[in-house]
Amino acid sequence: MQSFTFYPNNTFMYQNLPAIAESLGVTFKINQDLSITFSSDNDDLLEEAYDHFYWDENGAETDADLRLPGEETTPAGGILIAH
Repeated sequence: MQSFTFYPNNTFMYQNLPAIAESLGVTFKINQDLSITFSSDNDDLLEEAYDHFYWDENGAETDADLRLPGEETTPAGGILIAH
C-alpha cells in the first residue's frame, strides 16, 4: 500500500474528506497533528488523489484545494509529503 501525507493550513475543510476520498477511491486518516494521510493499493488512484490537490485541469500547479466533483474550488493550502 502506498500513501502520502498532506499538511493542510487553517482553511482546510476537513468535513469534505469522506466525500473526496470516496470519489477518488482512496482511504484517509487524520493524524494527531491534523495532517491527513491518504492511502491506496492502486498507484493510479493515489496519484489522482495527489494531483487533485495540486494540479488544475490544464496541468498547471495550483494552490491546494479540497473540491468536490462539480463544485467550485475551495482554497485549502498545505504541503504534501510522499511516503
